[in-house]
Amino acid sequence: MSLYRTDESPMPATPTAARQTERPLLARVAENIFWTARYVERAEHLARGTLVTTQLASDAGDLDDRLRDQLWHGLLEAFDLVEPAVELGETLGDAVVRFVLTDADNPTSACTCVARARENARAVRGEISLEMWQTLNEFYWSLEGGGRNEGARLILAESAETLLQHLVRSSMHFQGVTDQTLAHNRRWDFALTGRLLERADASCRLLLARVELLAKAGDSLETPLRNIQLMAALRMCGSIEAYRRQHANNLSIEQVVGFLLLRADHPRSIRFAIASARRAVARIHGESGPGLGHLDEAERLLGRMATRLEYADLSEVAHDGGRETLTDVRRCVAQANAALQQRYFAG
Repeated sequence: MSLYRTDESPMPATPTAARQTERPLLARVAENIFWTARYVERAEHLARGTLVTTQLASDAGDLDDRLRDQLWHGLLEAFDLVEPAVELGETLGDAVVRFVLTDADNPTSACTCVARARENARAVRGEISLEMWQTLNEFYWSLEGGGRNEGARLILAESAETLLQHLVRSSMHFQGVTDQTLAHNRRWDFALTGRLLERADASCRLLLARVELLAKAGDSLETPLRNIQLMAALRMCGSIEAYRRQHANNLSIEQVVGFLLLRADHPRSIRFAIASARRAVARIHGESGPGLGHLDEAERLLGRMATRLEYADLSEVAHDGGRETLTDVRRCVAQANAALQQRYFAG
């Protein structure tokens, strides 16, 4: 058999043609897949933020109590969480870690996010790959244990870092399984969009929290401690190694904000997430058929923000620590999410 295609050989189907033969995707299926991916990504960012804050609080032994508490309050504020009640024998840090990770009554704890991801995936088991379901189900039961997150609480009692690493790695494992076992059709595009919108929003939240903390500290914070905070922002966003390859050990708030916001080819940057989400929504829109009209609001919102980030001037973006741009990105993500809900999930 020749390895070369002859003129008589049938032309291979184009990806577009193949995708057009897909059976219609129900609104509830699209929504469940979107939120499965988004909740798993949220659990990862909650774990990343808590992991870095825990290490900062334990490593920086000369921090005064006021600044140490600011670290924990910054984490809570980043995710719009109220300060938890401190139980007998706990420090504020202990209470925050328990509340953010394993509290079954906290609707946005990492364990709750994984449980909600599993609920969404279970509703569409026939629409996702078996490997995706098995991976997420094992992840869930490793935390749930005998009930009310007993498994996670047992791991936390032995080592907070072990639980945090488990959350981060299991989330990334699920994302890899999704990319490798789910056909890259509309189902995958909805999963990708959910993952990337959550990544952009969570990265903005974590970066804004560091910027606000540095602004409050002002000139009272010595350069080594200021650099630790900037490195924390990079580590929370999974970008410390990539940053060092570009900037070595040169740290400034302008460079860090510029890297996390504007880097085009780094998969954890906000610009990369927004641009990739726009392309995924464009593919979804392109295959939705004429019945849904020509203008997709989510694609328009994401496209406008992607263009703004692509042509942004670093000095203009970083003049206020990136606050204005980061806030605008969060607003864009919220509006795009609402537009997707109205157009594709409302049924």
